[in-house]
Amino acid sequence: MSKLIEIQRAIEQLTAEEKEELREWLEADVADMEQQWVSEAQDRLRGIASGERKTIDAFEVLAEGRRIAQQ
Repeated sequence: MSKLIEIQRAIEQLTAEEKEELREWLEADVADMEQQWVSEAQDRLRGIASGERKTIDAFEVLAEGRRIAQQ
């Protein structure tokens, strides 16, 4: 039995209150990840504006990706 099926079966056994606690815990984790991405984006933008970070043209990135994929 896969871990996912085990988790799904365990969730089915939870009370309504326990399911609500689980939902809140999962949503808090998502909110934390979103905040981390916002912080990272702001740091990158500051780096670009200050000249500390270099940008790469999207067409160059795509061309390099195609080149690597053809190897």
